[in-house]
Amino acid sequence: MLADALERYRPDLLVVDTGDFPACCRDALRRFPRDRVVVVGPEPSSDYYRSAIDLGAGAWISRDSLADRLSTTIRALSQRAP
Repeated sequence: MLADALERYRPDLLVVDTGDFPACCRDALRRFPRDRVVVVGPEPSSDYYRSAIDLGAGAWISRDSLADRLSTTIRALSQRAP
């Protein structure tokens, strides 16, 4: 379903749960740039953060700070050159 939605809507940014990353960006989704993916993880942890960034994510946000940081993060990633 995600692959179909990406093809249909062609989003500029993708927000995924840590359990779905990087699988969301493999195979049929290879054309979607990983640095345009925001990964939402379970808790503030440098290990989760480092893992997502090392796998190519554009950003990582813990669930407990999601409401505070999501709009700022989306704005910052959207301003990056494609």
